[in-house]
Amino acid sequence: MRVWCEGEMPVALLANGYEGGFSTCWPPASRLILDLFEEAWQTCAGTVEERLIAAFRVACAQFVQQSAGLVAPAEYVPGASLLAAAVDRGKTHVAWIGGGTAVIAGGLGVKVRTVPHTLREHFKRGQLGEAVDASLVPNVLVRGIGSEWPAEQGPEHATFGVESGETLMLLSRLGFRDTGVVTEDLANAAAAFTDPTLLAEFLAELSFKDAPYAAVAAVRFGGQRLG
Repeated sequence: MRVWCEGEMPVALLANGYEGGFSTCWPPASRLILDLFEEAWQTCAGTVEERLIAAFRVACAQFVQQSAGLVAPAEYVPGASLLAAAVDRGKTHVAWIGGGTAVIAGGLGVKVRTVPHTLREHFKRGQLGEAVDASLVPNVLVRGIGSEWPAEQGPEHATFGVESGETLMLLSRLGFRDTGVVTEDLANAAAAFTDPTLLAEFLAELSFKDAPYAAVAAVRFGGQRLG
């Protein structure tokens, strides 16, 4: 995870690297995709949204080129997920590939939730035929970053309006796989914690109950404080 401010604009990244198809968290690949995005962000031009998408595309392309040297034996194919967000002038710009989720909560409810690229989410939305109990569907990725995934489509992206008092949360995949956690616990926690750092720490602890790793970033609008 990386969080920094460019002037008064918070930029937050959440990444997870994979050594191969059966791994869940591999730090070398996670660091690589974060480094590549941060480097690309410094050189890309345009609006905030244009920079976000351009930096994402550059990072993905370079990850394919550089990640092969990270692992041995050769039969393993590294991959990654990345969720990037930038908050500028009352708008949150988000781009993502993989299983991370961005949530904006206000009041006592979730205002916006991005849809991660997982098989479970596809089934929940009836995109793969007959509706089934989503809890029975493996929470595996259907899109990722790496040589095994097509890169032409680029990241999914969206822009959301935000108001003072609302909270942006970026969440790692495994710890927040249950829809109930996203819709209820996250909104309640955002309302209960005024300090975004304490909020992020609480959500990370909540995630660790169900996952071997967790990453959470939180931005509270109205002074744009980060946690």
